[in-house]
Amino acid sequence: GKEVNAYLEQQSALSSQPSVGLEKWTLIQDVLQKLEQPTYYISTWQYQITFSLVPLGEVIRSHTDPIEALNDFYTTYNRIGVISKEKSEAVRVLQKRMQRTENYLEEAFQKLVTVDGDVKNEEIGHILMANLHQIPERAERVTLFDFYRDRDIDIKLKSDLSPQRNAETYYRKAKNERIEIDKLHENIALREGELEDLKNHLQEIEAFESLKLLRKYLKNNSLLADAPILSPTQLFKHTEFEGYVILIGKNAKNNDLLTKKYAYKEDLWLHARDVSGSHVVIKYKAGRKIPNSVIERAAQLAAWYSKRRTETLCPVIVTPKKFVRKPKGLPEGEVVLDKEDVVMVEPRGL
Repeated sequence: GKEVNAYLEQQSALSSQPSVGLEKWTLIQDVLQKLEQPTYYISTWQYQITFSLVPLGEVIRSHTDPIEALNDFYTTYNRIGVISKEKSEAVRVLQKRMQRTENYLEEAFQKLVTVDGDVKNEEIGHILMANLHQIPERAERVTLFDFYRDRDIDIKLKSDLSPQRNAETYYRKAKNERIEIDKLHENIALREGELEDLKNHLQEIEAFESLKLLRKYLKNNSLLADAPILSPTQLFKHTEFEGYVILIGKNAKNNDLLTKKYAYKEDLWLHARDVSGSHVVIKYKAGRKIPNSVIERAAQLAAWYSKRRTETLCPVIVTPKKFVRKPKGLPEGEVVLDKEDVVMVEPRGL
C-alpha cells in the first residue's frame, strides 16, 4: 500500500547513497520481514495519526499485540488525531496560497525582464526627435540610428501624424509604460509581503498543540478552507515605497487586526504620538535593514492618518512590532509599548 511505498522512499532518503540494485533489494527484504513478523506502529505521518506495519513518519508507540495496538490507535486518534487532521488541512490551504503567490511573482518578474529588455518607448521618442529632418512625411516606417545601442532601428509610425506628433505618441506610451512598471514593482513588493506572512502563519500553525487555539487562530486570520481569501492589501490601506510594503489601519478594530494578526516581530510599527490614529506597519524584508527614507515615509502616513494631520510637524512613534503588546481588556486600537523611538515629520497622505 501507500504506507509501504512511503516507508521505502523514506528509508531511501535517509540513506547516504542513492538506493540502487542491492540497496533496494535489501530494503525490500527488510520490509517483507517486518510484514511477516509484524510490529504495529502508531505514528504521525503527513500530520495525521497513522496505524501501520512499518515505522512510517514519527513513531509515537509500537505494539506486538494487534488488539492492544488497535485500542491504543483508537485512543490516540481521538486525542490528537483531530488536531493533526485539521492542522494538515490548514497547511494544505496555506501551501496552495503560497504556490499561487509564488506563481504570480514568477510571472511578474518575467514580465519585468521582458519590459526591461525591450526598446523603451521613451528612447524611441528621443531617437525620433533627434532625427526629425530625416523622417519623410506620411511615412509608415523609418530606419534611424539608435544611439542607445549603436545600431540601426526600424520604427513604426502613424502615417497621418507628423514626425514630431509620432514622437509625442511614443512619449505618451512611455508614460503608461512607466506606470505599468511602477505598478508591477508595487504588486511584487505587496505579494512578497503576503508570501512572508503566509510562511509565518505556516510556522505558527505547525507549533499548535491545542485544537481550540488552532481553530481560533485559523478563524481570526481567515485561514479556514472555506473562508474568503483576504490579503493584507484588501484588509488595510497600503502603499509601496522603495520596495517596502506599508500597511495602514482603517479604524480602531482594523488597527487591532493589523497589529495583532498581520504584523510580525521584525516589522516596524508606527503611530502618531499621544493622539488617536492609524497603526502603520512597515513589512520587514529578511536580511535587510529598513532604510530611514522608508521609515520617514511611513511616519508621514502615520501622522496624516491621525488627529495631528493639520499640524506642521508631528511626533511619530517608531518601534519594532515585538515591543508592541495588547494586554487583555484594553479598548480596541490601544496597545502598550515596551520600547519606542520618536521621529518628527510633516504629515503627508497617500
